Amino acid sequence: MNERKLSHLVFVGIETSICIYLSAVDALKSGLEVTILYDCVGARRSDDASIALAKLEKLGCHIIPLESFIYAFLRTADHSDFREISKLIRDR
Repeated sequence: MNERKLSHLVFVGIETSICIYLSAVDALKSGLEVTILYDCVGARRSDDASIALAKLEKLGCHIIPLESFIYAFLRTADHSDFREISKLIRDR
């Protein structure tokens, strides 16, 4: 089996103020870098999510939109899938 060293987690999901928050805090305590895609998480109460995300940012999490993450992953407009992905983002 090929082992990979995990160093960075990207979070999306539901219940930002509970599941995302607690999982991100545990990841940070374990020494992992954490990115949360704020437009890909949900909450029953948006105020709760906003407070949790603000706290997580203070703890060292990167809080960014999906679009920023995708373009950072592609790295350059020369990427072979850039045009197709760019169209999907525009149509979103």
